Amino acid sequence: MSDTNFQPKNSNQYSNQYSSSQIIQRPNTALKLPVEPDAEMAILGSILVSGSYSYEIVDEISNRLKTDYFYDPKNREVYESILNLWKNQQPIDTIHLLNNLKKVKPTTEIDQDYLLTLISRSSLLSNPAETVNLLREKYILRAIISLGEELKIAGFATDKNPNTILEIAQKRLYEVSLGNIDKNFVRISEILSGSFEKLEKLQDEDSHRGVQTGFFDLDDKMGGLNNSDMIIIACRPSMGKTAFSLDITKKIAMNGIGVAYFSLEMASDQLCERMIASTSRVDFHKIRKGDLSADQRNLEFEKIGAAIGVLADLPIWIDDSSGSSIIEIRSKARRLKQRHNIGMIVIDYLQLMTAGNDRAYAGNRVNEVADISRNLKALAKELNIPVVALSQLSRKNEGRDDKRPMLSDLRESGSIEQDADVVMFIHREDYYNPNLAEDKKGKAELIIAKNRNGETGKVEVAWIRHLASFDNLYQARTGGRIEK
Repeated sequence: MSDTNFQPKNSNQYSNQYSSSQIIQRPNTALKLPVEPDAEMAILGSILVSGSYSYEIVDEISNRLKTDYFYDPKNREVYESILNLWKNQQPIDTIHLLNNLKKVKPTTEIDQDYLLTLISRSSLLSNPAETVNLLREKYILRAIISLGEELKIAGFATDKNPNTILEIAQKRLYEVSLGNIDKNFVRISEILSGSFEKLEKLQDEDSHRGVQTGFFDLDDKMGGLNNSDMIIIACRPSMGKTAFSLDITKKIAMNGIGVAYFSLEMASDQLCERMIASTSRVDFHKIRKGDLSADQRNLEFEKIGAAIGVLADLPIWIDDSSGSSIIEIRSKARRLKQRHNIGMIVIDYLQLMTAGNDRAYAGNRVNEVADISRNLKALAKELNIPVVALSQLSRKNEGRDDKRPMLSDLRESGSIEQDADVVMFIHREDYYNPNLAEDKKGKAELIIAKNRNGETGKVEVAWIRHLASFDNLYQARTGGRIEK
């Protein structure tokens, strides 16, 4: 007998075992969708009847009232035409509206009688802002119902992985909260107007296109880290990828931009020790061992206390869950974006992540890393912030005379190179050559091997070994930039 056809012989047999709140009731199929037809018609009618004041109403609501908020296709069509008239600075009345409707859609069923019906409902409108909120609420409820139907169908499909369904649910709910469900195509003219405004702002000599890393030469070359970009920072073990990512995290947070740091390798207290060292300028190994200098203990304690005070105020969120899957990271990142409006994500490091569905890859790690890489790029685009993922390199470079990494050295998957907008390598020559001349020690190269939207090349930064930290090459210990 099928489980779906099972009916208990005694409907009350479970009444003593479960409370009513624990029993899932089948929804009444006769329930109607949450729709407010009068509100839809009233807000459109009020615009049409307002004459010269119609522009003021559209100015007030256009940024908040989306076409999709209207359930009735006719009302969506009317609102689209109203927006067209408004954008083209044409009168918003029944005559111009009908002409616009027929021009856009010659087969439209909307006639003068329907527009008069809308106008007759305008008296029902008391507050446009409240009506917009009402239509938005009903739209969100309909979106949730639609999502519920999708998830129910997916749930009954036994071949679907539960983690995949959860990922779909979390992503769609996030989109609902932002009002981005079923995002439509945008005409190029609208995009270009925003691009011109952005270009004007960039004329300021201190402006950068993206999030400033605090490494001056790197920002000059790249224009900062751009929103929706996936940035790969890769190097061999012990070259300093965690240290560099923490330095960027701290510098960005000091500018008031929130950062989510996912550490799959190191514990959160270890990361904080590194940031305390770089901020206080007290030897990292002393802090880690608790072995401060006897003759400078009070001074070093004072510096450490001041550094902790600075770091405590920074908008940095650290998650040190080991073995996190891309599904878990995307879910946590969405919540942080909603609650704290983070401006960047850092993941340390990519090869320690899982895709969250071991059965789907059957031990094929290359395919799994490829899937993780695609998902990281999708996350950057979805949240519209930079996603920085650290990555290990293979040993190929160590067999060459010139140890500088190349794109082909990326470990486990060529798709990392393909998906990434920026690939940056960290190279320290003194790591391989301890007999290097003194004036060349303490330097590191940031090699920009791929930059989809800008320059490639390299910049030099300082590697401060006793602080386990990087800094601007020509920057004094006080933090002020000095001339070359």
